[in-house]
Amino acid sequence: MRVADSRINPLEKAARYGVASCRGIGPVTFDRIEQALAAASESFLELLKLSEKEWEQRFGLTVRQVEALNAVPDVERLVGRLAHWDTLGWRLVFKDTQEYPRRLAETLDRRAPSFFFARGPLSLCEGPMAGVIGTRTPTRWGKAAAAAVARETVRRGWRVVSGYADGVDRTAHWSAVSAGGGTILVLPYGIQDWSGREWTTIAESEGRLCVLSQFPPGQGFSAGTAMARNLSVAALSNRVWVIESRRRGGAMETARMAFELKRPVMALMRAEGRRSPTGNRALIGEGAYPVDWDIDDKKPDSAQQFAPFFDGNLASRYHGQLELELSQHDDISGKDA
Repeated sequence: MRVADSRINPLEKAARYGVASCRGIGPVTFDRIEQALAAASESFLELLKLSEKEWEQRFGLTVRQVEALNAVPDVERLVGRLAHWDTLGWRLVFKDTQEYPRRLAETLDRRAPSFFFARGPLSLCEGPMAGVIGTRTPTRWGKAAAAAVARETVRRGWRVVSGYADGVDRTAHWSAVSAGGGTILVLPYGIQDWSGREWTTIAESEGRLCVLSQFPPGQGFSAGTAMARNLSVAALSNRVWVIESRRRGGAMETARMAFELKRPVMALMRAEGRRSPTGNRALIGEGAYPVDWDIDDKKPDSAQQFAPFFDGNLASRYHGQLELELSQHDDISGKDA
């Protein structure tokens, strides 16, 4: 049952966050703890008062997880930290609350992040969304393609969802905002490292930007946080557009996660026989839809060939078999607030 966040006692909310943000306690483990507490009609405040032996026996926690629980800060101190972040515009949203993105919870189920820190309207996550992903160092063609896809996404009444890296990610976000649309930005680190731009500030003030982080505020970037973030981008997206990608990297991983989640994946290709990105060609071999596009300086917004790929009946064409190794996420959460 999805509950209103206002119904959660601040001390209980802080205790719950303290557990969910422990290093080694990912979404699956947290869900198991939460179900056990509910069955015993106990709270997270009561959980933190139990002995190490009870944590191990009743909840099946490892030595490392028990050590992490022992390191949870004082709950009243956590209440103050959460209040501090709230005054800066970041609110804590748990998976079972009404604000939490429904598509993410339904798609990933127990693997969905236990919480998000969010700023901006989460209602942006309720409509159709197109993931727009690619390299940090796009060519002129790649930048133009990212802008064209983002503009067409907005024209169709969809929202853009992506990371916040230089290159394709930021080009897509900026283009969506410039076209008058909404965009969802998913961070691969904690909000303490967030640094907005002038356009993000304007878009947020107009209710057209939502920023999400599924990590404790002090969590830095790592390969693990990037992988977890990429799964969230794939799960939020109805479609994933790969603009320009090499054979290895975050865009390729996100596209393959989208395949596993049965999301249609589009890979842009250079028109007129010009050499297309190596990653894009590899994804087409795995089942991505090829979409020919090239820069038209006379008609920079010409994107008629994108139209069929926004069709609600478009199916995933992935013909391989992947096994996601992210079901636990238990090595990702780490630093406290």
